[in-house]
Amino acid sequence: MVARGRERGSASERAPGRGPKQLLSPAFYKGATRFYSIYSPYTGRVGYSLSVFPSPPNPSDNPSMNTFQNLHAVVTGGTGALGTAVVNALLKEGAHIHIPVFHIHELQACPFHNNKSIRLVPGIDVRSESSAEGFYRDIPALFTSIHVAGGFDMGPIAEMTQPRYEELMSINAQTAFFSCREAVKRIRATGGKTAPKGTIVNVAARPAAIATLGANMVAYTMSKSAVAALTQSLAEELRAEGIWVNAVLPSILDTPANRKSMPDADYSTWPKVDQVAAAILRLASP
Repeated sequence: MVARGRERGSASERAPGRGPKQLLSPAFYKGATRFYSIYSPYTGRVGYSLSVFPSPPNPSDNPSMNTFQNLHAVVTGGTGALGTAVVNALLKEGAHIHIPVFHIHELQACPFHNNKSIRLVPGIDVRSESSAEGFYRDIPALFTSIHVAGGFDMGPIAEMTQPRYEELMSINAQTAFFSCREAVKRIRATGGKTAPKGTIVNVAARPAAIATLGANMVAYTMSKSAVAALTQSLAEELRAEGIWVNAVLPSILDTPANRKSMPDADYSTWPKVDQVAAAILRLASP
């Protein structure tokens, strides 16, 4: 069976312990049934760790009210299910939000048209170097860039055509790369003098940490593993500058679209978009 669609989502939560660690082995993950998340080191928060959602809320993990007051944030994929939840959470914290919009149909159901704190920019394709450059160049004093944009496709490797493979690498790895590159340039140009100068949060996927989970979705796993590698190497590159880089690794978000495509699944094991958005804000926060 072949399944395709938009990115399934992402999730992250408090991790047990602090400091850089080795990536956990697959055997360690057997007791966890929901989703996993990897944090890059040198963020001042946690090292590589495992987490399971849902878990009891911990108020200390979430930003306090107005944490992002008057700070500028980018949310790629900001009109999708998870992206909308992230944008809503940032709004409650006082952020000014910039959303690149590729497909015009994304604007039709978008709830943010009349919000003065949100800038919707149509015609932006962050897979394109020049398009991403132009979008980020117009953002004043960027603090955080959250990269939710992505796509999903699965099927046995013998059925994966070159156009489908290239689309996955483009919509997942390439969007993350150019978004990270331009975010770094803008944070360097406009960021503060104390750490963190700015933050970046990428969305990878659980098979990026446990490749055996990528059977029958090898190309997707490759594309999201590239995002995980990008995050870890970029965190090392930027640690001396005080720019914090993290990634979240999703399983499947509880959204209407995912329920429709998987009607026999156990939805109780899926994280909720609001929970995920709160966790992403923790990673993105000052």
